[in-house]
Order: sequence, then C-alpha cells, then structure tokens
Amino acid sequence: MAVLMRNGEGETIPAGPSTSLVKVPAAATEGRASVIEMSLDADWEGPPPHLHDQIDHIWYVVDGSVEVR
Repeated sequence: MAVLMRNGEGETIPAGPSTSLVKVPAAATEGRASVIEMSLDADWEGPPPHLHDQIDHIWYVVDGSVEVR
C-alpha cells in the first residue's frame, strides 16, 4: 500500500502549544505503524512521562533539537 500526502494534508490534532498532523493513521496499517508530523513550541515541556506497551517512536528532527526522557 502506498500513501501520498501533500504538504499540509492530514488530520490536525492540537496538543497544547504544539500541533500534530496525522499523515498515516495506525488504522491504515492494521495498527503496525503511523506517521505523524509535529510542530513543537520551543518552550513546550512536552507530554507528561508515560509508557506505550506496543508503540515504538522514531523521531526525525528537521530543525532544532528534541530531548526525550
């Protein structure tokens, strides 16, 4: 299966001062993967500490840096 999303396309999900744009939802891959583009506010502390039992995250940072704990 191929998915093509143009710039700005996808489901927008506001999350505090950041924005998530779902490019490929997990439902489209039978729950195996999803692709989410995020724009993070520079001063945002991020989400509270939490755990995903069945999800791995891969980050591709285009500009700036992200610290993950």
